[in-house]
Amino acid sequence: MTERKSEHIDLIDLLGALANANRLKILSLIIDGELCVSAINAHVDLSEAALSHRLAKLRKLRLIESRRQGTTIYYPCRSQKVRSVFRTLDEICSGLIFGAAISPGT
Repeated sequence: MTERKSEHIDLIDLLGALANANRLKILSLIIDGELCVSAINAHVDLSEAALSHRLAKLRKLRLIESRRQGTTIYYPCRSQKVRSVFRTLDEICSGLIFGAAISPGT
């Protein structure tokens, strides 16, 4: 596979991940820090199984990582591409991207 084709696949994967409301919310929650599953689950309307499925997909796409501490798994987003896209989207949407992640009742 050529490097250019690989870059296109990476872009398609990134945009596909962002096109899902739950994955977008998860990424917005952990973009500037790591959270455990229970902390993420407090902000998304998903069962733990569904949340684990979304986290696994994001890990498979290499958009997030996982770190185990005892029995707790933490999920940080260290992808610079994701950070750049989020910053740009946040500017375009006048703060709605990050503000939605931390607003009351979410």
